[in-house]
Order: sequence, then structure tokens, then C-alpha cells
Amino acid sequence: MVSGRASADETKRGEIKANIRPGCIIHTFCGFLENPKPKFVVVLYVDRKYDVLLIFIVNSKIPPFIENDEHLKSGQVLLEQATYTFLDHDSFLNCTEVRDELDMDAVLDHLLEVPGDYKGELKDAEKNEIVLFVKKAQTISEDEKALIIKSLGK
Repeated sequence: MVSGRASADETKRGEIKANIRPGCIIHTFCGFLENPKPKFVVVLYVDRKYDVLLIFIVNSKIPPFIENDEHLKSGQVLLEQATYTFLDHDSFLNCTEVRDELDMDAVLDHLLEVPGDYKGELKDAEKNEIVLFVKKAQTISEDEKALIIKSLGK
């Protein structure tokens, strides 16, 4: 027999999982990074069968190696603090590197504990910028491009 508490947690978990969709912004720990730490991420694609997430990572600054490469620099989408008020300052969505290491169960566990780390959705303007870059990206596979473009609805 499942307790009422366990049943309520599973219901809440299901609700959170349903909100994890392309274009949503989440603040979560990224243990797969060279310098593991909490980061804002944007979900690009969700494979519900295998619980796989494709994401881009938000950075406070554009790293020098990206700044010095015209193609990579063109893949940095500005997220203005005035629009995304949970940010401390203007930040940049790195659209040059698709990541798939974020664990869905870990994200769900985290959002159950800290629901406020689900930050909402990207605006259409930024989604459009992502799609425009992804279409011409030299650093993203054709399969990933197709998933991202279809998932963001463009």
C-alpha cells in the first residue's frame, strides 16, 4: 500500500516532469561541468521514453575562446536581466554546445525540494534566435539540429 505522502510526492513529481519541456529554464546543479556548480540551463528537447534532456547552458560572461571565434560568438544569445528577472545580470545562452548529461531524476528531485528553481519559459524572440543559430551551427549534429528545431516549434 502506498502512503498518502508517497502518492502526493509522485503526483507532484509528475506535474513537475510535465513542465520540463523545450524552452523552459531551470536552475540546477551541473555535476558534469569541468567546474561543477549550479547553473541556469535551457531545455531544448525532452525524450520522455528514455528521460533524456538536451540542454544549453547559461553563462554570466562569454569565455575568451568563444569571444575570439566569430562562429562561436554568433551562437551566444543574450538573456537580458530586465526580461529574465531571476538573473543577477545580463547573461548569455551558449547555443554552440548541446549537452545531454543532465539527469532527469536528479532534476526532478531537485525541483521537488526547490520548486522555485523552475524559472519559466524563454520568450519567443530568444527561441527564434536559437533556431536561427542552430540551423547554421557547425558544432551541432544534424540529428540534434532536427530535434531542437522541431521541439522549439519553428
